[in-house]
Amino acid sequence: MHILIVESEPSELLKKSGQSHAREFGLELQQIESSLEFSIATPYEKPLEGSNLSMIDGVVFPGSGVSWSAHDSKAVPLQKAMESVFEKRLPCFGSCNGLQLASVILGGKVEKRSPELGIARDIKLTETGLVHPMMAGRKSVFSAPTVHGDQVIEMPRGAQLLAFNNHCPVQSFSYNSSGIDFWGVEYHPEISAKNIGKYIRASGDKFPNCDDLVHFLLNAETNSEAASQVGTSIEDMSAKIRTTELRNWLNHVRSNVI
Repeated sequence: MHILIVESEPSELLKKSGQSHAREFGLELQQIESSLEFSIATPYEKPLEGSNLSMIDGVVFPGSGVSWSAHDSKAVPLQKAMESVFEKRLPCFGSCNGLQLASVILGGKVEKRSPELGIARDIKLTETGLVHPMMAGRKSVFSAPTVHGDQVIEMPRGAQLLAFNNHCPVQSFSYNSSGIDFWGVEYHPEISAKNIGKYIRASGDKFPNCDDLVHFLLNAETNSEAASQVGTSIEDMSAKIRTTELRNWLNHVRSNVI
């Protein structure tokens, strides 16, 4: 399979942060399936056109560290990239900003709310989520790494709500209509608890008074007490469980490859 990952930030922000959400996502996918190939599109630098998608089997829209929301005019390059993907009827996965972006493109609403930081606790699958292929292997209640301020407050008409928790009414939805094939989550199955902790620590004043949270996140994958302190478990933070949605999406993409 060849997966295209769409960079969610302009080059100046990438240089400042020194990290690429798209590259990190691709490397995580390769941990799941070593034979997978991925390439990166940078719509803030060069528009993503249909001709760039001819050899692509699936597309990922990862999270973003930009200060603007998915509906903002500054996000137009990313919006147009997702529209191009939807026009090509390619399987698409969105995490965090990717979910929010899909909501905006498909007619839903996104707003800035209080941040959900570190771990999304007690995520509950809906009746639809319990039987949806993206959630195969998930417990009915689970936790996942997360960092977000914006969230979907109104899903697109025709979307299926798959998961929610007390903080965020839309933790996951799928959309399959008019040839559009989208699966998305608000949390980050592609990022370990340790790396979420490192991200929060490196963000400085953006997330103040988080020393204890960072400490627990750095140890949540190996220490049950640390995991408990942030509302999770070693099991949920294990790579195999954490990446459940990604494994299932890759299987879904494979089933569409002729």
